[in-house]
Amino acid sequence: MPFVAYDLSLQLIRSLRAPLAIVHARNASLFRQLDDAADSVHQNLAEAGGRHGADRVRLFRYSYGSLREVRASLELAVAKGWLDGSEPAHAIAFRLGGLLYRLAKL
Repeated sequence: MPFVAYDLSLQLIRSLRAPLAIVHARNASLFRQLDDAADSVHQNLAEAGGRHGADRVRLFRYSYGSLREVRASLELAVAKGWLDGSEPAHAIAFRLGGLLYRLAKL
């Protein structure tokens, strides 16, 4: 059975390749934070796939929190003029956020 949020998190990782390279050239600290947060989204979703009940919801919440960090990092890069906001990662993160919000039962 497909897990749409998991698949979207992989799309997000792929779509971040170019933005990460741009951010890395400008700010190594923000690059690491964005990269680690994106990895955390995917890894928590992978772990949640094998859990049940409250433990599963907790991992969805962690993933949602990490996704908010990804979005904030992208927004910072746009605000600083390094990205223009039209990169696919923004739209993918927005869609994934809606799914995770519901999965986390927030």
